[in-house]
Amino acid sequence: MQKSQTELTEIKDTKTYTYKLLDIILEKLKKILNPNFNNWFTKSLFLLGNLLAGSSFFREYKIEIASSHFEETLSLSLIEDINQYSEIMGYIFVLFSVILFGIRLYAQKTQKLEYSRIVENGSVTTNFSIPIDINTRLDNYTFDLIRDMITNTPEQTKQSMLKNFHSFIQNLEILIQKNQEKLRTIEFFQPDAQKTLYEAAKSSCLKGEKIDLKLLALLVMERVKIDNDSFVELLLEEGVSIVTQIIKEEILFLTLIYFLTEPKLIFNDFTTLKLTADKVFKLFDNSTQIQKIHIRHLQSKGLIFINEFKKGNIFSKLEKKYKDILVDSLKKSIPNLYLLANYYDTSQYYDIELTAVGSLIGLSNLKSVYPECDIHKWFKNEK
Repeated sequence: MQKSQTELTEIKDTKTYTYKLLDIILEKLKKILNPNFNNWFTKSLFLLGNLLAGSSFFREYKIEIASSHFEETLSLSLIEDINQYSEIMGYIFVLFSVILFGIRLYAQKTQKLEYSRIVENGSVTTNFSIPIDINTRLDNYTFDLIRDMITNTPEQTKQSMLKNFHSFIQNLEILIQKNQEKLRTIEFFQPDAQKTLYEAAKSSCLKGEKIDLKLLALLVMERVKIDNDSFVELLLEEGVSIVTQIIKEEILFLTLIYFLTEPKLIFNDFTTLKLTADKVFKLFDNSTQIQKIHIRHLQSKGLIFINEFKKGNIFSKLEKKYKDILVDSLKKSIPNLYLLANYYDTSQYYDIELTAVGSLIGLSNLKSVYPECDIHKWFKNEK
């Protein structure tokens, strides 16, 4: 038996007003749940709220909302139909909520098993304790970003990737513990910072000790500092991406150029300058000569450029820069600084200058031997 046009219109009106009414109520629930609406648990609460929105207990509340938001007055019979229809929808939403809740718990359990398997085998030990919000720890959150990439690999490869990932996270955790008061780790939930963390974790899994995991972790940690601005954030994001694409010798070369030629890097006392020069010298393997192919590679990555108009002898520049603290010639006062300058001068690359990202990598690597380097302060002053 076909329904009359009037009955069809009444059914259409019931559905229309129900959707509108639920939309209004759910928006109210969403505002209550913010700013943690993206959290999986609050999503479940949000869906559970649909049951309350559709239950008979809220009939009077729904009538009040309807009368204040709909232009026309609704008949009692139409309101009753809306109550019944929205109650059915509420139960459907709750069913979906329970299913999603179960899937999430299963995924979390699987994730923890995958990550803890290498720990259970005795290969490594872990003691993660850094929360990035009230419910999420950094190791679990980061692993969740790359879990699919790791779990879809052969078992032997998976174990190696997990070990590399653990090494990266361990370095990052140490840095975060040392700098907690300067950080806003919840920033990792922001899309751009999350992308940076994902790229760093992915690269650490794939390359492991082939890249400098400590430097990579440092750049990621710096990304969530409280005093960041948009320019520094952009440099750090580029730095994380590029530092995994250059070799150790190239990173050291950037560090050497920064240490010797950066005008803003000034040491005010002889002891600090000498100790830092000694540490840089230990980092720099003088037997490994930088080749022209390395220079071309660094240029292709946008880390250096050739300044044909750059003039001046590096020795005279250093002696002039530190004339107030040097008691004798550079060679006699600080032998290792002289040797570093000599390598720079005889390499015939004295006309090389660093770009902003090249300076960032050089400065960041120098921070491992001279912690007083302040990435954010120095790059803010560049503008």
